[in-house]
Amino acid sequence: LQPNLGTALKSSSSGLAALHTKFATISDNVANAGNPHATRHVVNLSSRVLADVGVGVTVNSISRDVNRYEQFALWSNVAQLGHDLVVSQAYQNVQNFLGTPGEDGALHHGLAQMKGAMIALEGAPTDTASQINVITQAQNFANQINMVANNVQQVRNTADRSVGALVSQVNALLQDIVGLNRQLTVMAANHNVAPGLEDQRDAYMNQLSELIGATYTLGNNNVMQIYLGGFTLADVNAATLSFQETAMAPGITGQPIMINGINAN
Repeated sequence: LQPNLGTALKSSSSGLAALHTKFATISDNVANAGNPHATRHVVNLSSRVLADVGVGVTVNSISRDVNRYEQFALWSNVAQLGHDLVVSQAYQNVQNFLGTPGEDGALHHGLAQMKGAMIALEGAPTDTASQINVITQAQNFANQINMVANNVQQVRNTADRSVGALVSQVNALLQDIVGLNRQLTVMAANHNVAPGLEDQRDAYMNQLSELIGATYTLGNNNVMQIYLGGFTLADVNAATLSFQETAMAPGITGQPIMINGINAN
């Protein structure tokens, strides 16, 4: 009787421990329901059997309920959206400088004013007022062109500074991801899992996708390997991106982004 009682107590104890883990995991899932980067965690249980007799329950692992194909598609779309927003903003800036055709102050309007003045002068080439008007309209149009050129240079300088800030952000995110890769590698080697750390790593990868169109694979020991073109940006080590800001001027082109000292453009 005594051995059976001991077995029953151990079985009950393991069941209670497994139930506690499951309730704690459910509680975490509810708490993170509003977190877009958190995944649902699932407790994986199995029966403990001794001599064909059930003697309790074992918590094998806590896994994440995540579809990697959908996640990859999401990050790809996020990267494309980020690219489209940057391009759209650049076009909008240029449009703002050029103005809307037909509106006062638009470059097209200045050209039309100068053309009208020249046509009037052609009809009365000796008319002093027409001569002065042509000069005035030509000066106004030249000033408009110079203003547009200056504005474009300001946009180029702003974009150059933005690239420098982006490179710093990417380097920081790569370091964060590598740090989590190393922690998860140690845990995998000890047959442990940490879904919370994986969620955090995915959140960093989502931020990275908003900045650059990187791709990834999951390698041995749950290491997230991140690629950009032919470059490996992160595994258990992080690549270093660098960028030299340039004072933009007509005829001067910006510097390329370097990855570990190699031109990435």
